[in-house]
Amino acid sequence: MIAYTVVELLTRLSYAFKDSRSPVIAALCAVGANLILGTVLARPLGHRGLALSLALATTLEMLVLAVLLRKHIAIRYPLVIIGLARALPALAVITLAALQFAPLLDRVTDPAYGRSFVQFLAFVYTLFALGASYLILALVCRQSDTVVIVRRLQAALPSPARNVLAVILGR
Repeated sequence: MIAYTVVELLTRLSYAFKDSRSPVIAALCAVGANLILGTVLARPLGHRGLALSLALATTLEMLVLAVLLRKHIAIRYPLVIIGLARALPALAVITLAALQFAPLLDRVTDPAYGRSFVQFLAFVYTLFALGASYLILALVCRQSDTVVIVRRLQAALPSPARNVLAVILGR
């Protein structure tokens, strides 16, 4: 999912530099890779292989766009790699949390079980739990954007709620 987001950002950045060739080149590389990977992975993995091929092709598109954008901006790859390395423990923890909720999410979204209000509540609970896991993990890792947002939220709250949040966050 990260690659999809980054491709959108890099494509818009290319257009901002009046560069319409780079997104086209990257997209052609992605389409070619998707065709090859889809053909190779569809037989052994079925529809999952097609999803995997699309994800890999989009990742390739992201990398091609990043390389082509180097002529416009100086990307400090060591800093990018350090940032990614810092995110890996958080990614591992959130992946484990997602795997814990996968069976429940699979059951409540399976049409074979019908639709009920309890299934909807279980779905909302799962999404809330994963979001809360991410928020807690981001705060523990002192992810700067999350800390800034929580501080602004804390400043906007009335005094009793602000004090409760300060106790929870240990500040």
